[in-house]
Amino acid sequence: MTEQPPDLMVEYEWCEGTIPPPDYYEYTIRIGPGPHGVVLFRPDYPSHDPPEWAVPFDVTADELSALWAELAAAGLLSGRSWPAREDHAVGGSLERVTVAQAGRPVTVPWRPAEPERLAPLYRFLRSLVPEPLWRDLRARHEAYGRTS
Repeated sequence: MTEQPPDLMVEYEWCEGTIPPPDYYEYTIRIGPGPHGVVLFRPDYPSHDPPEWAVPFDVTADELSALWAELAAAGLLSGRSWPAREDHAVGGSLERVTVAQAGRPVTVPWRPAEPERLAPLYRFLRSLVPEPLWRDLRARHEAYGRTS
């Protein structure tokens, strides 16, 4: 495995399936460069012009090393483009990841081929966000739904 570059950046995006407000939400988790992360949480469809809550968090050196290993296991460090699936899903949530190293981004499509290779990475990325932050964001989303 190659050495982790200092400019490594990972961006994981998740959005709820097509459901009516106030239940819809989406978020982005950004890691790097370095031991920094942020969750960008949007409590409604972008077309409704919702607020975006940016919540920073720290990432430990051990977590960054584990992230590097997860990226390698998923096959995202080769620099190759990731193929999309031919079939089209109806409903359900979507997720994707972009990995940038040495200024070269690789983006996995919303409907990737071999999604099972990405599932452990996606779980790991979500786990980097401390649980108290997730609880706070869920509470804000619920409050937003009551007022919109």
